[in-house]
Amino acid sequence: MLTDADFQDLRPFVEEWHKQALRYIGTKPIEDTWADFIHGWKRVEFPKGREPIRQVFERALQSEPPPEAQRYDSEPMHKLICLCRAMQKCAGKGIFFLSCRMAGSLIGISHEQVAKYLKVLDAHGFLELIEQGGQKHNPRKASRYRYLGTL
Repeated sequence: MLTDADFQDLRPFVEEWHKQALRYIGTKPIEDTWADFIHGWKRVEFPKGREPIRQVFERALQSEPPPEAQRYDSEPMHKLICLCRAMQKCAGKGIFFLSCRMAGSLIGISHEQVAKYLKVLDAHGFLELIEQGGQKHNPRKASRYRYLGTL
C-alpha cells in the first residue's frame, strides 16, 4: 500500500503528477515539486480516512446518546454530542481538540453549522470552550474543549 511506502518509492508518482499538472502549477521545476512533496510526506501522521478521530466517531455513533441529547431534535446535534462525549472519554480529565471542519466532515454538515452547535452546547453548559482555535496566528489550530455532560 502506498501509505506505507518510503517517499523515494513514490518519486515516479510525483513525476507523473507533475507532468500532468505542469501547465496549472506555479512550481515549474520538478525539484520544487519534489521538495514540496518530501516536506509534506514527512509531516503526515495518519493516512486520509484513517485518522483516530474517525475511529472515535464510529464508536461514538454505536453508543447510546447521553441524556442531554434529548434536549435537541437535530440528528447532527446528537452526533456532535456523542462525538464530544467520546473525545472527552479519550482525554480523560483533560481537554480535547476539535476542528469544526473535521467534525462537519464526519457528521455531514458544514463547519459553520458545527461552530454554531458547539456554541449552543457551551451556552447550555454541556461543553466548555477552553481555547479558541482558528486565530489569525494559526488558522489551522483546532479549538480545545471540555465536555461537561454525562459521560
